[in-house]
Amino acid sequence: MVQLAHRASLLVVLCLLSGCASRWEPNAAFKQTALNSQTVLSATQRLREKTGIDGDPIQLDDERYRDYLDKVRTAIKAKWGYPCVRDAATGHCEYKSAEVVIVFGLLKDGRVPGAWPQHPVGVQIAESSGADVMDQYAVIAIFLASPFPPVPEAMLHGHPGVPVVTRFHYTRR
Repeated sequence: MVQLAHRASLLVVLCLLSGCASRWEPNAAFKQTALNSQTVLSATQRLREKTGIDGDPIQLDDERYRDYLDKVRTAIKAKWGYPCVRDAATGHCEYKSAEVVIVFGLLKDGRVPGAWPQHPVGVQIAESSGADVMDQYAVIAIFLASPFPPVPEAMLHGHPGVPVVTRFHYTRR
């Protein structure tokens, strides 16, 4: 089962790198996420336990750190694709609308903790899209985009890293 998941993850990366997935630029690909959501808090706690990154999660569109977070967002969007979801009954590939909420850690030097696909502890899915391939595309985009520029001291608040929360929107055209 783990080997199958590993193979599927590698196929997703190959597809992303080769451009076989449809690319799109939705206007609201990264929307503000409510930080008091229980699922976000649970994902932040898992991130803390696995990586030691502590502190309140920062939204990817937080105006206080706009210059830095724009660089992070742009890097992720450049690696993010819109996968099709195969219908189990018909085998047809369909592009569906969905969203996934992710909490990911940024270390002081801009790295995401862990290594994909062997040990992706630095990225936690708070709310699944309901389609594993869509969730994995969002996770993989974060790892492919890293390392990011070093995190500004003002964001760290004395911690070795910072949790960042974002919502990926997949919008069917």
